[in-house]
Formats: sequence, C-alpha cells, structure tokens
Amino acid sequence: MERNDITIQETGKRLKLHIIFSMLLFWVGILWIIGLLMMQTFSPIPIILTITGLSWYLLTKFRVWWHHK
Repeated sequence: MERNDITIQETGKRLKLHIIFSMLLFWVGILWIIGLLMMQTFSPIPIILTITGLSWYLLTKFRVWWHHK
C-alpha cells in the first residue's frame, strides 16, 4: 500500500467521525427543542446546537466531495 493510500484512508476516517459528531450535535439540539416545546419554555442553546450541527455536517460533506478523487 502506498503512502498516498494511507493518507486518503486516514482522511476518510476523520471525515466520517466529523459526520457522526455533527449529526449527533444536530439531533441532540432537535430533541432538546422538542422537549422545551413540550414544557413550553425557551432556551437559545438547543437552537445554537442544531444550527452548529447542521452547518458542521454540510461543511464536512463539502470537504468529502472536495477531497474525492
């Protein structure tokens, strides 16, 4: 296996972890928002989590596309 192949594999694993963590952040935010709606309270934190998770996910998907050969 060439060094270039190893670098691509390591990059792919790192980007997959970014996708997993960004989606986790997104869904925690969504579930938190649903919980707050059910309790009829408000907090900006879950909205920030949701937007951050979604933005991170989209950026990572763009990076996957950009580095794809």
